[in-house]
Amino acid sequence: MAQAAGNTDGADPVVEEMGRLEIQSGFPQVLLRLELRFLMRYLGCLFRCREAEEDVNLNNALESFRDILEEDGFYLEFIPQEEMDTVFSCLSNRFEQLEPKLRKICFTLLDSFESMCSSSNEILRVMDALIEHFLDLDNLKPDVILSFNNKSLIHSKKLIFLRNLVDVSEKTCFDRETLLKFLDYVKKDWVQSSARLSLWCLINGKNEPTLSQGFEAAEPEILLDQQKKFMFGNPEVAKMIIRLLTASKPSKSDTVQTSEVVVGFVAFLLEGLAAGPLKDCVEILKGDLIFMITFWVDQNAADRRRWLRVKVVLNEVISLILSLYMDELEVVDISSLQVKIEKLKLEIRELLYVPFFKSLDLNFPMANAMGYIDFFQENLKEMVNNIAFGKDQVLIIQVKLISFKPFLKCIMDLQNAREDLRYLWRRIVNLVFLAEHVISSCLVKNHPIWYDMLRLSDVIQEIKLIEVDVKRYGDYQMYDNRLATSCEAISSSHAPTSEVNTSSLEDDIMDLKDESMAIIEKLIWGTKGLHIVAVVGMPGLGKTTIAKRVYNDPSIVHHFRKLAWCCVSQVYKRRELYLDILTDVTGADARQSYSGSSEDDLAEKLWKCLRQQKYLIVLDDVWNIDAWERIKQSFPDDNVGSRILITSRIQNLMAQGKVINCSVHPLRFLSDEESWGIMKGKLLRFHSSPLDDELSEIAKNIAKHCRGLPLSVVLVAGVLVGKRKEFWKQIECSTSSRVVSEMCMDVLELSYKHLPDYLKPCFLYFGAFQEDTVVRAGKLMTLWIAEGLIPRNDRKISLYRVAEKYLSDLISRSLVFGDARSTSGEIKTCRVHDLLHDLCLAKTQEDNFLHWVHYRDLVSSQSSSNSKKYENCYRMCIDAEWEEFVNAVPASPFVHSLLAARQEPIHVTCPSIIFNRFKLLNVLDLECISIDCPFPEEVTLIVHLRYLAIHLYAAKIPPSIANLWNLEVFILRLDWSRGFSLPSTFWRMKSLRHVSFPLWRLTYGLENYEYGRLDNLEILAAPFLQLGNETDELLRKLPRLRKLKCYFPFISESDSRMLAEMSHLTHLQSLNVLGCGIAPKGEKWCQFIAFDLPCSLRKLSLKECKLPWSGISKIGELPNLEVLKLRTGAFSGTSWHAEDGKFSKLKYLELHGLDIEEWSVEDDPFPCLEQLIVKCCGFLCEIPSDLGNIINLKKILIHECDRASNSAREIFEEQRENGNDFLEVVVDDEYLKQQSE
Repeated sequence: MAQAAGNTDGADPVVEEMGRLEIQSGFPQVLLRLELRFLMRYLGCLFRCREAEEDVNLNNALESFRDILEEDGFYLEFIPQEEMDTVFSCLSNRFEQLEPKLRKICFTLLDSFESMCSSSNEILRVMDALIEHFLDLDNLKPDVILSFNNKSLIHSKKLIFLRNLVDVSEKTCFDRETLLKFLDYVKKDWVQSSARLSLWCLINGKNEPTLSQGFEAAEPEILLDQQKKFMFGNPEVAKMIIRLLTASKPSKSDTVQTSEVVVGFVAFLLEGLAAGPLKDCVEILKGDLIFMITFWVDQNAADRRRWLRVKVVLNEVISLILSLYMDELEVVDISSLQVKIEKLKLEIRELLYVPFFKSLDLNFPMANAMGYIDFFQENLKEMVNNIAFGKDQVLIIQVKLISFKPFLKCIMDLQNAREDLRYLWRRIVNLVFLAEHVISSCLVKNHPIWYDMLRLSDVIQEIKLIEVDVKRYGDYQMYDNRLATSCEAISSSHAPTSEVNTSSLEDDIMDLKDESMAIIEKLIWGTKGLHIVAVVGMPGLGKTTIAKRVYNDPSIVHHFRKLAWCCVSQVYKRRELYLDILTDVTGADARQSYSGSSEDDLAEKLWKCLRQQKYLIVLDDVWNIDAWERIKQSFPDDNVGSRILITSRIQNLMAQGKVINCSVHPLRFLSDEESWGIMKGKLLRFHSSPLDDELSEIAKNIAKHCRGLPLSVVLVAGVLVGKRKEFWKQIECSTSSRVVSEMCMDVLELSYKHLPDYLKPCFLYFGAFQEDTVVRAGKLMTLWIAEGLIPRNDRKISLYRVAEKYLSDLISRSLVFGDARSTSGEIKTCRVHDLLHDLCLAKTQEDNFLHWVHYRDLVSSQSSSNSKKYENCYRMCIDAEWEEFVNAVPASPFVHSLLAARQEPIHVTCPSIIFNRFKLLNVLDLECISIDCPFPEEVTLIVHLRYLAIHLYAAKIPPSIANLWNLEVFILRLDWSRGFSLPSTFWRMKSLRHVSFPLWRLTYGLENYEYGRLDNLEILAAPFLQLGNETDELLRKLPRLRKLKCYFPFISESDSRMLAEMSHLTHLQSLNVLGCGIAPKGEKWCQFIAFDLPCSLRKLSLKECKLPWSGISKIGELPNLEVLKLRTGAFSGTSWHAEDGKFSKLKYLELHGLDIEEWSVEDDPFPCLEQLIVKCCGFLCEIPSDLGNIINLKKILIHECDRASNSAREIFEEQRENGNDFLEVVVDDEYLKQQSE
C-alpha cells in the first residue's frame, strides 16, 4: 500500500523538506497540513517518473515550491531545536499567505497526471497517493470537509480494490493484452478523475467559492456517480476483470492478496442486485462465485484442464448477472445453476478435500465450558465483521450454537452422572472449539478460500447431526427440574460472589507461637559459628508459613544485619539462587546489576557481601542436599552468629550430606483444639450468626479427621462455606477413615471439585507458572482476561475489577496465597502451595488445559509418535532452550496460547518461521526471552492476538502492527532504548486496554484526527509526553484511562511549564509522573507552575517535577486521594506547611529523597493517615509531633534521615505515655514497638 506520510524514500530534497514540515507537532491548521501532504505525495510520485524531466509544467511546479521554501531560509535541518517554535510560527503564517500559489501548483500537477502514469508501477504510486489523501479527507470532522464524506469513503474502497487488482495482475496475470487494456481503463477512468475529485474535496473544505475555480459546479457529483456504477454499469469492465483473474496463477506469497481481490470483485459485481429479481439469492451467489474463482485460481495448468467445467459454470453465472444489469431478463430461475454448482462442490470435496476433524477424536479443555462458549459468542461478533467471505455460513453457525445453550445449562451437572449426557456434552463443547478454530483460520488465511468454505460446511453439517441427537431427549426442561432437587447443595457455585474475604492461608493458620519461638531461639542463641536450622515436615504442615513468620519477626530483623529469602524447589538453578540472595542482601536488582556475571563471579560477590556480617539466609523448599552443597562455599563463617534456615519435606535431609553444624526442627501437627480453632475462625468469617450446636459438632469432627494437617483444615473449611447441613454431613463421613497423606490429596481434589465453574480455569492457570513462582497479580489477571476466563457480560464493570474479585475469592478459599499488597491495598503478588501446584498440573493434563514443553520432551520428540502430542495442545508453556523449541516443535494448529517460562531473560535469535507455525494464537508471552532482532513482522499476521508481551534488543514497531485489530494487551521490554516513536497506525488499534513500553514518544498525527480515540485503553506506561496543547488533545483521546505512568521533558525558562491537563480523565485512579531529571548543559531547571488533576485520583506518585511547595495544597484538595508518594525532585524548596482540611482521605504518605528542611502541620493534619514513610531526607529537621495524634496512624518508618530520627523516637515515647500501644515506629531498622515490649 501507500507509503506513510513524510516518508519520501530518497526523493528530491524538496519533498524531504516537506516531510519534515508535515510531521511537526506544532503545525497549526489541518487544511494547510492536508495541502502540504497533497503536494508532497504527488511530487514524490513525480520524482520517480521516467517522463518527469521532459514535463515543463512539472518542473515549473517544482521550482515554484523550492522558491517558497528558500525565500525566507526555512529549511528545518539548519534550525536549532531551541528556535524551532518561533521559526515554525513564522513559517505557518507564511504558508497561509502562500495558499494561492500552493493551489496553483496542485492544479499544475493535475494537468500532468498522464506523465506520472506511463507504467503499472507509476500507476500504483499515484493510486497509493490518492488513497492516502482520501483517507485523510475521510478522517476529518464533517465541519471541515463538506458534502462528500460518505461518498468519498465508498470511492476510496473501490480505488483500493482497483489498486490491489493492478498489483496482483502485474505479478500473476499471463494475459498481457487484457492487462494493458485494464491499465489504460484505470488510468483514464479512475486515476485522473480521482485526482481532480481529491483536490476538489480539499479546496471545498475552505468553504470559499473563489477557491473552487477550475471546476464546473456539478463536476464532483458527476464523477462520483459515474464511478459509483463501476462494474454493474459497465459489463465490459466486469468481463475484463474476470479474464484477468482466471488468467492469473499466483505464487504462494501472492495467494492471500489474490484471494482478497477476488472477494472484492464479487462484492462489487453483486452490489447492484440488492433490489433485483435475485435479491434473495445474493449471499448464496456471492459464496458460490468466491468458491469457484478461488478454486480455479488455485489450480495449476494441468488441473485447470481437468476442471474446465468450473470455468464453464463460472462464466454462466457471470453472464446471468451481467444480463440482469443490461435489463435483458425480468424473471430469473437459477435452480439449474445451483444444481451444477453443488455437483461441482461435491466432486471437489470427494477428490481434493480431506475432512480435518471428527469432533469425538478431539479433546479440548472442558473447565468452565459454558464460560468459554459465552466468550466465543461475544468474540464471534467481531470476527463476523472482519471475515471477507462465508458470512452466511458463519451466521448460521452462530445462531445454531446459541440454540444449544439452554440444553447445555440443563445437563451441566447431570452429565457427570450419566454417560450418554457426558458424551453429548463433550461433543457439543468440542464442536464450539472446532467452530472457533475454523472461523479463526478463515481470518488468518492459512488455506485457500475455497478450502475454508468447505471446512465451514463441515461445521454446519456436524451441528445438524448434533441437533438430531439433542432432539431425541425431547423436553429437556425435565432435566433442569431434576437438577434443582439433586444439586441444591451446590447451586450457589455457579454465580460469582459479590464480596469475598481476602484472607490467605497464612492468616488462617494460628500463630503456633511455641513453634515460632523455638525456631527463633535456635537462630538467635547458641554457637557463634555458622549454624543451620532445618524445619522439616510433610507437605501441608505450614513449613513455609512458619518460616516466613520467623523471618519477618522484629526480633529476627533487629538481630541480623543481612537477611535474604530464596526459594529452591525441586528444579533449581545455582545462578538463580545467587541472584535471589544477592537481591535481598544488596537491596538492588541483582539480575540487572550482574546480568553478565558468571556463576563463580556471583558466588564470590555474595561471599564478599556477607563477610563479617551477621546474616540469616532462608533456603525454602529444599528437596535435595545437593542444593546446599553447591552454594555453601558462598556463606562465610566468621563466628559472628550467622544462620541458615532451611525448610524441607525430606526428614533426613541434613543426614544426606552428613552436615554437622545443624539442628533439625520437625514441625508438629496441630492438636484437635488448634484444628477446630482454625476451622471455626474461617467459618465464622462467612457466617452472619454463630454456628449452632449441631453444626459445631459436625465441624469439630471434620477438623479432627484432618489429623492436624493445617492445609487440610483450611481447605476443608473453604469447601464447607456456604453449603447446607446435609453437605457438611457428607464431608464428615467421607473424611472419617482416611490416612493423612491420602486424605490431603482428597481434600485438594474436593476443594477443586467444589470450586465454582468460573473459578476453575483461573485456578488451573497457576499451572502455567513454574513451581514456587511468585506471580505478579497484575500479569496474572491480564492473562485471565486475554484468555477469555473473565466474562464480558457487563460493559459497565471493568474486567480488571472482576478479575480482582476472582483472585480474592481464590485467596479466601485458601487455594492461593496473597504474598504482597500495594500501598493502596491491592494484591501485588501471589502463589500456590506446592501440593496445589501439583494438583494444577494434574488437572491441566487431564483436561488438556495446558501442556508444558520441557527440554527432556524435545530430546525424545524426534520420533513422529512423540511429536504428535503437541498437535492438539490448546496452551503451551515452554521450559526449554528457545532454539531447541524452535527446531523441535512442529506446527500446532490448535495452540491458542504460547508462554515462555524462565526466571531470567535469555538472549536468542528468533527465526520468523516459529511465528508462522502458530497463526491462531490469542496469547503470546515472550517477555522473558530477549530477541536479538527487530520486531518480527510475522507477529503482525497473528491477527487473533489479544495479549502480546515481547522482549527485544531495540525497538522499531512496524506500521503493520495495526493488523492486530483484536490486541488488548501490548507489553514491550527493551534491552536498550533511547526512546522511540510508535507508528501512527497505533491509534487504529481500538481494542487496546493495556499498553506498557519503556520510554517512548506518544504522538498524534493528522491521519488519526477522527478515528484515533482509544476508548478501551485503561493502563498506559510509560510514554514521554511533550508539554503543550498536543498532549492535552492526545489525552482527551484516552477517556477511560485508569492508570498512567508518564515522563515529561526538561523545562526551560521559555516553556509554558504547564503540566498536561488531566481533569477530564474522570476514570484515572493511579498517576505516576516522572520528569526528566538532568538539565542540558548551560540550562537551569524550571518548575512546573500549574497542574490539573482529576477528582477520581486515588494514587499519585511524583518524581523530578520540581513543583513549588505552594502547589501541594491543590493536590490536598483531591477528594479521593489515598496514596501520595513524593520522590526525588518531586517538589523544589525547603519548607512545607500542611494546611487543615486537606488530604481528607490520605492513608499512605511517602517522602523520599526530598531537599525539604522544615515540615509543619496545623491542628488536624491527614485525618485518615495510616502509614508515614520518610526516607533519605537528610536535611529534614524533624517530623511534626502532631502527626502522632492521628487516630488511624499505625506505622512511621524513618530511614537515613539523621536529623529527623530523634523526633520520631520522641513521637513514639509520647504516644506510649499516652496509652497508644498500636503505633509502630521504625528508625533505621530499629523497631521501637518491639523494644517497648
